[in-house]
Amino acid sequence: MSEVILPNTVVERCSSTNDLARKLAETGAPHGSWISSQIQEAGRGRLGRTWQSGSGNLYLSIVVRIPETRLWTWIPILTGIGASQALNSLFPSASVQVKWPNDLWCRRGDGYAKLGGILCESSSHGGNSFGIVGIGINCESHPEGIGQPATSLSEVLQRRISPDEVRSAVVDGILESLEKLNSKDFSPALAADIFFRYAVMTPGTSVKWNKSSGKVTGLGPSGELLVQEEATGVPASLFAEDVSLQLL
Repeated sequence: MSEVILPNTVVERCSSTNDLARKLAETGAPHGSWISSQIQEAGRGRLGRTWQSGSGNLYLSIVVRIPETRLWTWIPILTGIGASQALNSLFPSASVQVKWPNDLWCRRGDGYAKLGGILCESSSHGGNSFGIVGIGINCESHPEGIGQPATSLSEVLQRRISPDEVRSAVVDGILESLEKLNSKDFSPALAADIFFRYAVMTPGTSVKWNKSSGKVTGLGPSGELLVQEEATGVPASLFAEDVSLQLL
């Protein structure tokens, strides 16, 4: 007999909250239903990376049902915006920013440290398509040895911040941001403008990707990062590349 999963609850542990959210969606859970876990035993990030998921941090996944599937490429962007807005509303001094396409960063010294990550997945069941938005936010602690420097809300704010303090606001912020995709008047240009208010990589920022480097010029109609290659001056569109800041 399979375990019953209740929407909008916090479980003690699981393999991955994205997996639980997918099961919720397959049983008909509506848009906005979420599941959170105190510990993930097999958390994962973008590009197949492992997401270290010990206790004390937020692990959360939300069922997303957006009828216009052509707009799904905007889900990671708007999720980052919503999460940043929610955290900055709770903790203005944290100054949380979005690193395209799916990370949350905070300033640390002369650089940045990773505060959280977003993993969006799509699936279908019984002829119905849906998305899963997974987000992990370092609240009480952060992992070590992951390449990119990491931080936590507790470290940034110099006081203990538990996942219970941020969960509800993060869910509400993400869903409010994603609601733009249900509007008949959704504007990629307006969404890009909002994104760059919170973005680490704004137009003119020097970045690296694959074996190339250049400057950010904007966001495209599908949320892709628009850049101009340094060596050739040729414009390029990045959809899933691993992009990093180019330190001068």
